Amino acid sequence: MYSDSTRYELYTEFHSSRAMKPAISICIPTHNGERFLRECVQSALDQTFTEFELLIVDDASVDSTFNLAKQCASEDSRVRVCRNERNLGLVQNWNRCAEHAVGEWIKFLHQDDLLAKNCLTDILEAARPDVDLVVARRELRFETDATDDTQRIMQNDVAQYSLTRYFPSQKHISGEQFARVVLSVPDKNCIGEPTFTLIRRSAFRRFGFFNPSFVNLCDWEFCARVAVNTGLCYVDKPLAVFRVHSGAVSAHNRSQGYYRAVTIDGLIVRHEIAYSRHFYPVRLAARKDTPPRNLKMELADAVRQARREALCGSDPQAALGELRRAMKNHPRLLCMPPTYLLRWAISKTSWMAEDSYWWRKQ
Repeated sequence: MYSDSTRYELYTEFHSSRAMKPAISICIPTHNGERFLRECVQSALDQTFTEFELLIVDDASVDSTFNLAKQCASEDSRVRVCRNERNLGLVQNWNRCAEHAVGEWIKFLHQDDLLAKNCLTDILEAARPDVDLVVARRELRFETDATDDTQRIMQNDVAQYSLTRYFPSQKHISGEQFARVVLSVPDKNCIGEPTFTLIRRSAFRRFGFFNPSFVNLCDWEFCARVAVNTGLCYVDKPLAVFRVHSGAVSAHNRSQGYYRAVTIDGLIVRHEIAYSRHFYPVRLAARKDTPPRNLKMELADAVRQARREALCGSDPQAALGELRRAMKNHPRLLCMPPTYLLRWAISKTSWMAEDSYWWRKQ
């Protein structure tokens, strides 16, 4: 999957006594994470369940992260450290972790997050042989440098979009049930960050890796992709802590460009739901609605709305540039289903000529 230029250096090998594969690979993708890494690693090593490897993949950090990781490896034989030759970015580093993990299950742990001591025990106990995803309830910890707006937005998201709210007291959620949730809120992450998940490693072979086209919703799209097919198991108690601070990637993504992180990511999610074979269960659920829903039509409407949002924003040219890049990478965003064109022709309103001209210009 990666070229020679992204070769990694393996600095610690498994001890010979670990010839058997561990049940779980705890994967810490890290980049310039010296502030919280030691505490994060310790929370993993303190687990009551001990059959795991701890894989730290450093994405070419320029601070002391890599040295800290090597020090952790020298102190505990369960720790394995890899370093990317060059910076791959957040999503590709998550994929790098999945490629090099050896456990049956993968437990992602962000460099600034924490696991409860019983996390692996409880989350593995909830797993089922026919389900590839286990999710624990989200718990946020706001550092003093987290802005009031960030706290408000994230607290609101957790309150509004959570598995506890959608499926109260339910431990197993079928693929069909979850497809209905994706259909109703396609761009709202009701599962949470990777720190709250346990993913069967074979799921990456079946359903692909994290999609690097996303800025903010890569974890949600991947987990939804898995869950609509195999369902998921839910542990309605906090087994991990997601730390929110000014240096967090999620905060950085939003501050760098709300339109790109929210609007464009939302379009790409809808694109995958409308066209990807892995989201067929969602399209099936849409056809069973009364009346049936046409997700390709809805995607065309969403693209048109995204264009209007760009034109009304503070920097229309930059926003339209983001939209055009998304269309270049996902050409079917330009597709208008025949029924959409027919509806367009019947309306005879002034916005048609304007939109038609814009679509042709793309």
